[in-house]
Amino acid sequence: MLNKTDPTNIWAWTEKDEKRLEKKGGRWQAILEGYYEFWRNYHDDYIAAELAISQALEAARETKEMKWELHLRHWRLQLWLSQNQVKRALPEAVDLLSLATDPRVRDVPQRICAYHDIVECYVAMDPAGYYQEIVDNSQDVLAQLPQRHPCATCARSNLARAAAALGRVEETEYWLNQTKASLSEKRHASLVEGFADKYALIGKLDEAEMHYLEARNLAGSNKQGDYYLDATLGLVLVYIEKKNYPKASEALNEARQLLKSYGGTYLVARLLEIEGRFIAAAAEEKEEALDFLTRAARFYLDLGRYRDAADTALHAAEVARAAQLILPDETLEIAARAVGQLPQTSQDLYQRLAAFEREPLQPTTRAEQAQEALTAEEIDRQELAAMEELLRAHIERQHFSDTCVTLFRIGRWYGNHNQMRAGIDYLILSAALERLMKLSQEERQDALGILERLRKNLPDGAVETALAANESGPPSWLLPLLKETPVERWQWIIRCLRAEISGQPVVEPEPENRASQDNFYSWLNHNASMTALILRFTEQVEPAEREQWARSMDENADELEQHFQAVKKEHPEMPEQAFEPVTLVRGFAALTRGASVEEAEAVVAPAYASVISQTAEMAQTPIWFHPEASPIDFLVEQMAQKAVRALRHHDEGRRQRLSNLALRYRLMTIDLRNNTSRSCPSPTSSTPCGPWCSTMARNCPHSTSRWKPPSTLSWPPS
Repeated sequence: MLNKTDPTNIWAWTEKDEKRLEKKGGRWQAILEGYYEFWRNYHDDYIAAELAISQALEAARETKEMKWELHLRHWRLQLWLSQNQVKRALPEAVDLLSLATDPRVRDVPQRICAYHDIVECYVAMDPAGYYQEIVDNSQDVLAQLPQRHPCATCARSNLARAAAALGRVEETEYWLNQTKASLSEKRHASLVEGFADKYALIGKLDEAEMHYLEARNLAGSNKQGDYYLDATLGLVLVYIEKKNYPKASEALNEARQLLKSYGGTYLVARLLEIEGRFIAAAAEEKEEALDFLTRAARFYLDLGRYRDAADTALHAAEVARAAQLILPDETLEIAARAVGQLPQTSQDLYQRLAAFEREPLQPTTRAEQAQEALTAEEIDRQELAAMEELLRAHIERQHFSDTCVTLFRIGRWYGNHNQMRAGIDYLILSAALERLMKLSQEERQDALGILERLRKNLPDGAVETALAANESGPPSWLLPLLKETPVERWQWIIRCLRAEISGQPVVEPEPENRASQDNFYSWLNHNASMTALILRFTEQVEPAEREQWARSMDENADELEQHFQAVKKEHPEMPEQAFEPVTLVRGFAALTRGASVEEAEAVVAPAYASVISQTAEMAQTPIWFHPEASPIDFLVEQMAQKAVRALRHHDEGRRQRLSNLALRYRLMTIDLRNNTSRSCPSPTSSTPCGPWCSTMARNCPHSTSRWKPPSTLSWPPS
């Protein structure tokens, strides 16, 4: 902690002068009130923070408190730059220099900071193209300061960033080492994340990973969600570069969850960019990569991050060319507009654009000036409009996970603006999609937790009323995402949410859709999983219990065969392959009775033979790795629902069915008690949701792994 007499304490003069302003009262007191309100909201509500500091600045100008005017204008700039509103910041940063050079503010430390504000605009716009300007400015600042000084740390950091942008490894490492050796403050998340960014740019991936992890730890300790999210996104890029796609997928899923509650437009853009880069590197859906990258580039362009916009759009174009895809005109237009904003020194981007036979587009001054003149409230409304447009795109492209995140962010926006009914509706839709995707309780808790609190705190049953309205069906604009979801299932999901929000268990069985092949897959998954459990805990299963399950499989096979014979009579063209599921069920019976994998495969049709070996492999893993058995909270819930359905159904097979269910529960309980590591593959990772699901899990509405239907299966049982 710096004391007030320390010459490097850039805050000492404000702490001393606050007493003078307070004593004078009136408009002088208003400076302090706005200033304090600004800091209370700086990290949590930038709109409120900007309104507060603008009021303080108005009072400072009225009272001719020039030092405070300089200080407040600098920190308003820092607020804008923290939101990456570079277009707004640059004209103000240039204008602030005239005040910073006034002799009357010579003893104000923030005079130096005004020079940094210009440099930070250059760094955000194009650190490679403005390399010389950044170096000249930063070296001039260093010449005026002692070695250990907060402003010197900023200058060295900017020097390292400019060098890294040009790939100058030795120069970057020199300034990084100088920064670390001369720190006048404790390491904090933003500082360490900056180290990581620079290491990543020069290809030092291990060092980058280490620093991103440290930054996340620091951000987590200090409850700084934005920094934690930013560092997590940096980790994703590192893992993509290392081709460690499972880790990249895991971190990317975590970033999506964080984006619900943290980050502004810039971090939305960064997530879109990184999703696009991940898909381009690790998946086959290159068209999806183009969509994500183009949308990210548009956000970057609107913010004024021109190098990021150009690089991202050109990367999309290069992916399209390599994959021989048709490139949207919008992508190259964004690239041309972004390059048109860059200095001629950014020849790398000029040349990449020229490779597509496009010329840079010069900026339209009127449009740029309109962006600079926007108020905080207008910027806020723009962000809502951007989120709504992004939501439409995600729905159109069938992006389930990203739709959930965007619905939540829009709901949060309305809630923060006291438009509670709209906010509740969006949160309900987000929670409903998350339940449809079978995300874990931890991942779903954001929306559920808020709805639970609103239910308790709002009058007149506002949440219950919204749930009742949504139970009739999803809004028309969401239907393109839910075209395969029957209305009965949607209504059941809303009833499940009502129970969860009320703190009640969900035991109502999911409605069956007999026209859907999903019933066949679920039936197949259940039988394979039960067989695997018996193999896994063979010593805990009595011979009579094994034989009981084997007889159940025999009876299922007989019923299936009779069903297919009946269908064959009505549809003579039915292929013989349609009878092959019967052989698989007989294979399960053989495994249960102690047959080897080879012996069981011998009785199974070739199209299903691999399922037998995979069932044996599944017997080596805990229950939550079985198909449709993760996350654990849904596994437990589904077991309760199966029990309710079994108890409601009265026929001659009821006794045997309940006995088999009891055996399954007993064996599952052994797994849950014996295993302390209950991790399972994340169902929202951007990897296929199972070994046979070609859909990216980001788009997959049934995001637990399932058995692959053989290509010959065209007549599933009803």
